[in-house]
Amino acid sequence: MGYQYYLRNLQGTLMYKDLRVCKFVIRDRELVSCEYNSDSLTCLPWSLSELGYGLTYAGFNDFFKYRVVKQGAQDIREYLNEMEMDHYDFETLIKKMNGWDAVGQWWVDFDNCGYHCWEDIRSGEYPIQYQDC
Repeated sequence: MGYQYYLRNLQGTLMYKDLRVCKFVIRDRELVSCEYNSDSLTCLPWSLSELGYGLTYAGFNDFFKYRVVKQGAQDIREYLNEMEMDHYDFETLIKKMNGWDAVGQWWVDFDNCGYHCWEDIRSGEYPIQYQDC
């Protein structure tokens, strides 16, 4: 079954541990702004590097697509229950995990919700309770 994973509206700062990599805004499936820290470009994830898609909507979408549990995953219902969700929603899962995949060091600092430093990301409680990230 072919599931669709597209970012519709998401904004925040992509972080590598406590290093600010780039502040981005995605609206209506389009990257409308991306301000990157030129000192951090050497640590971009592959999908956002020049070898991948670059700092584009496709790059961000691909980056997150591989960080979120897939809709058809085994035991997805139990996972959604743990995440306090009635149904699968790609963007909501990103927000509830601060964009972190629990094995890497990349995450998203959302301005008005979630955790805001690497130590809290690693040691925090999930899912994150958020309002309109």
